[in-house]
Amino acid sequence: MAKDNKESYSRTSSWKPGESGNKGGRPRGTGKPVSKLRSTIAKLRELESKSLDNIRRSVEGEDMDKEVLASSKWVISTTISTVKAALSEELAIHGIRQKDTELADEAEKEQAEEEQTQVRFSLVQLPVKSDLESK
Repeated sequence: MAKDNKESYSRTSSWKPGESGNKGGRPRGTGKPVSKLRSTIAKLRELESKSLDNIRRSVEGEDMDKEVLASSKWVISTTISTVKAALSEELAIHGIRQKDTELADEAEKEQAEEEQTQVRFSLVQLPVKSDLESK
């Protein structure tokens, strides 16, 4: 049966099975658009392991130069914030952010409604009988 499929395929097509019909491949720049921040993230990722090692050694009690430790913390926090920014940008490019924002707004509204119906604990002290009698 597989032989029949290959024969019928080769009769109707100009290339052989397993051979690409697009020899040049996909043109550059036509893939999924990504954030321009990705190159910055790649450079930060190269420094990430050394930075984490510096922080680990400091936590374990080893004396570290304050500037080296501050730089290590900066690399880690900047990597995290840059990744978040790139993801936000990419989601906006792909139009996914709109739907996520609508869902988040809906969930926030539901949560606000639930909070309004819940009884909250109060530190206000109720008057005792002697307070009422003196008035």
